[in-house]
Amino acid sequence: FCARWDKILQRLKSIVADKLLPCNYSETITSFTITIVGGGAGGVELCFAMHHRLQSELKLLDPKQISKVSVKVALLSRGKYILSEHCPAVRTIVNRLLIEKHIDLHTNAEINHIEVIQNSSNGLKLQLISSSGAKYICDEAIWCTQAVGQVSAWLTGQTKRLECDQHGFICVGPTLQSVNIPNVFAAGDICHNVAHPRPKAGVFAVRAGPPLYANLCRYLHSQPLEEWVPQSEFLGLIGTGDGWAVASKGGLGVEGAHLWQLKDHIDRQWMAGYQNLPSMED
Repeated sequence: FCARWDKILQRLKSIVADKLLPCNYSETITSFTITIVGGGAGGVELCFAMHHRLQSELKLLDPKQISKVSVKVALLSRGKYILSEHCPAVRTIVNRLLIEKHIDLHTNAEINHIEVIQNSSNGLKLQLISSSGAKYICDEAIWCTQAVGQVSAWLTGQTKRLECDQHGFICVGPTLQSVNIPNVFAAGDICHNVAHPRPKAGVFAVRAGPPLYANLCRYLHSQPLEEWVPQSEFLGLIGTGDGWAVASKGGLGVEGAHLWQLKDHIDRQWMAGYQNLPSMED
């Protein structure tokens, strides 16, 4: 993703630089459109972040808007609403922010086909086609859609077939043990907890670590396994890319700069855990 994003930024810079040449001056507005496919929290947050970064880059490249380049961002969701796993209060806030930032939102837009419709000096033009036949034209498309299990031979082989749900996730019980192969355990996004279904959110994966470790130890020592019940609600923080964030928990939805500061602190602390590793004993 990072490599592709760098190319998108470079593409925008090239378009602006080309339009700034005296020989190419024109009053005609050139639009650079990027479309994010996916109306979940990841797609929404990515949409806000890209919008902020692209607008910031454009101001740096052409502060007086001489180039007449316009950056547009669009968000496509296959559902009737975005953020379907969040409460109406959160959706109301996010919808308002999308309007304020002039980000186009299209719901009921399940994309099932994409094609190249133009090969211009500014690069390819893409056309996204939905199941209803609606067409959305853009310069770049980023996909941030729902997770799907990777049903492959090592999971569903002929000798020992792991039971998976309809989306390809390993079915486990409340002890995080496979429902049909007792010496297999799974936690996080790879599995579906049949007793306590939960969204594919990082908080559930992280908190499954200790009970998973404990039950692995119990299994190896032939001890009874203990059931784990994940929390039913969790705090979600959706950044808007400009020092603002929306908080979601249960039926509550609030927004503010202080929530961005909280999110930034949590995210930096989390990433530091992968960079400042504790020393391991021999």
